[in-house]
Amino acid sequence: MLGAAIVSGPAFATSPLPSFRFTSLRSGTLGMEFVNGINNNGLIVGFRASTPQGVILSQNGTRTLVPDGSLRPDSLNLSGQIAGTQFTGNGFRAFVRNPDGSMTFIEDPQGRSTDAFGINDAGKVLVNVSGPNGSAGAMLWQAGNVTPIIGPGGNQPTATDVNNSDVVVGNVRTLTGETQAFRWEAGAMTILGSLGNSDSYASDTSMTRAILWV
Repeated sequence: MLGAAIVSGPAFATSPLPSFRFTSLRSGTLGMEFVNGINNNGLIVGFRASTPQGVILSQNGTRTLVPDGSLRPDSLNLSGQIAGTQFTGNGFRAFVRNPDGSMTFIEDPQGRSTDAFGINDAGKVLVNVSGPNGSAGAMLWQAGNVTPIIGPGGNQPTATDVNNSDVVVGNVRTLTGETQAFRWEAGAMTILGSLGNSDSYASDTSMTRAILWV
């Protein structure tokens, strides 16, 4: 899906064009590489899908490859903690990698798969849980403490992003059967609507706004 907007006005017409500095993250070895996030300290995280596989860390021109092809980072916070997902032989599980290289895996007590979709600056990780029949819920995880995110009538949501105020967005099946975007905060879920369409999905949230797909 592509969209376009036209911006006009005197201020826009007379403003100088911004200048940018581009930094290449590619190593000397050719291959398929992806960037997943950057924090305000300029630390970039991504992963290399080609051999040698692993997690890429880049900051101030210094590039490090963590040689583990089973790890897929999703996002990072200001302190450099990285949240992501490890692919195992039996599914996948969420992880947090600390700046010192230590890692914590987020396990589900029932043995279901866990998948990290974000981490905020307080170190709270947004985790989706899935089982044989699909989504089995979402939660905020921090140092072993879990806050479940529950939808209308107990329906299990799929969460997509968390901000520094612990606000979560995603989508959930409503009591009338539609899939609708939601905003969750402090245990309360608000359905965001669909602008006249049958379904909607929220993908990202800032401190005050969310991106809604309809």
